[in-house]
This record gives sequence, C-alpha cells and structure tokens, in this order.
Amino acid sequence: MSFTSPQGGHQFSTRDSHNDAWPNNCNPTHHKGGFWFNKCGASDLNGHYYSSAVDIPASCNWYTFSKNRQSLKTIFMMVRKV
Repeated sequence: MSFTSPQGGHQFSTRDSHNDAWPNNCNPTHHKGGFWFNKCGASDLNGHYYSSAVDIPASCNWYTFSKNRQSLKTIFMMVRKV
C-alpha cells in the first residue's frame, strides 16, 4: 500500500526556521517543537503528549490518520534513507 502525507516533500520547520507553506510562522504559535509542517499541520509528532484525548493543534497528533487532533498514545517515528 502506498501512503502519501500532506507533509511529504516539505522541509523541517523550527521556532527559528520557518519552512512551511503557511504565510505566518505557525511554530511556535500552534506547535511546541519542530516538524515537517505543511500549512500548520495535518500532523505534529513532536507535539505535547496529553494523557487524555484532547483535540488541540499543540498535541502530538496525526490528523490524516484519525481526522482529529487528539493526542496519540504511542508514536514510532522511523527515518530511512531514500
């Protein structure tokens, strides 16, 4: 199965390096750490972990997976050379 995400092909954005497609820097306004943001976020695996299923952009979430921004319980981020 092929999976593409809205983050695919984007550069890594941090508090001091705005590389997402949103006109304003959404990090740190809406996010707490760096990630491959595309217009402030269909996902943020470096977001804040909440023990309950709160639905806010600052949580560690993957919107395209769950159709909400509820904090995920477990995350594995693996990187491979292409």
